[in-house]
Amino acid sequence: PVVAGLLAPRHAVLLAAVLVVSGAFASLLLDRAAGLLLGLYVVSTLLYSWRLKQVPVLEVLIVASGFVWRAAAGALVVDAPLSGWFLPLVAVVAVFVVLVKRSGELREGRSRRPVLGVYDERVLARARVIALALALVLYAGWVMPSALFLPAVVSLVLLATALFRVNASVVAGGAAAPDELVFRDPLLLGLAFAWFVCFLLAVG
Repeated sequence: PVVAGLLAPRHAVLLAAVLVVSGAFASLLLDRAAGLLLGLYVVSTLLYSWRLKQVPVLEVLIVASGFVWRAAAGALVVDAPLSGWFLPLVAVVAVFVVLVKRSGELREGRSRRPVLGVYDERVLARARVIALALALVLYAGWVMPSALFLPAVVSLVLLATALFRVNASVVAGGAAAPDELVFRDPLLLGLAFAWFVCFLLAVG
């Protein structure tokens, strides 16, 4: 929102301070390890805002890492077991989402991110395909060993279809924001719902 000019910097700083303090207090009450992860998330966010948002590739990884910290902290808070596949899966899907956003911003040319001047759409397109393929491999490794076979396979097919459709939408000139792509596409919404049902059947 700050980069896009939708939120004044001083308001963003105030809001961030309130959220950090309240989040740190809540996470420390629930789980100290989750509090440590929140600290890492805050540090990476501050470094991103200070300088790293201007570094190509690294800025994508920093944004994607925020999803990983939050997923890990959430699992710790609810005492959910973490397999060796889950966090890499979250990381790769997050990278795919950020690449989708960067591709849309580059195409529309309305973003104030200076780093976009370094990116090339062909390189971003290849990176999206690589992230998509890795996501499907990691998802299969995460779900298949401990799930019902048929619902797990169907959920994998649905996930692959959804990710390929998102990528195709970007190529065709869809919205820059991934959430806009999803909510403007009834088929994607249907795929997401069907995947959720199959996932619950597979692991339930």
